[in-house]
Amino acid sequence: MSSLCRGAFRLSKLLHLILLGSIYPITIPILEVKWNAKTSNEDGPLQNIYEAPWSLKTNWSLEKLLKRDFRPGRYLLARLDHGADIIGQISCLARDKKIETGVFSVIGALSRAELNYYDQASLQYGAILIEEPVELVSCSGNISEKDGRTFVHAHAVLGTREGMVRGGHLSSGTIFAAELYCQELLGLPLERDHDSITGLNLWDEK
Repeated sequence: MSSLCRGAFRLSKLLHLILLGSIYPITIPILEVKWNAKTSNEDGPLQNIYEAPWSLKTNWSLEKLLKRDFRPGRYLLARLDHGADIIGQISCLARDKKIETGVFSVIGALSRAELNYYDQASLQYGAILIEEPVELVSCSGNISEKDGRTFVHAHAVLGTREGMVRGGHLSSGTIFAAELYCQELLGLPLERDHDSITGLNLWDEK
């Protein structure tokens, strides 16, 4: 082995040891959150207890959570129409394909958009209007039902030409170009209903 090769090998090994923390331990400051989780329900309902520097609900139980099992249905890919509203078109597509419950993601761009931010104190949405072309950096959501009709819930991160991002609940957006991936979920459909605590339309048992 040449001296150059041996030098490269030693440098590679040194870097590997440093990354492993064997020579210079790397300390990353993190918030310490203590976790105490039961591994069985022999002593009662499964629950997780957190200790954190802010107020947390500590008496929640997995038994009380709304849980529903689904099995995968159809996989759908679609090119959405230029100039159409993104939420409206996903809703129409779900109704046309009779998708009652599902999850989706979208990539592409919008000519304009309206995001919403939910004020947890006033329990009201505030609108964030974006009157310029933006990229769909990330867009994901789910499909369920409310009052017997298709309900699309989506969140998005939008990127501007300057590389700045805005994010929130996506209530509307004019499609420039967009590609949708949707996964149908088969099982008892999820229904949304008004939640008196949060003021939101959340999944509820029917």
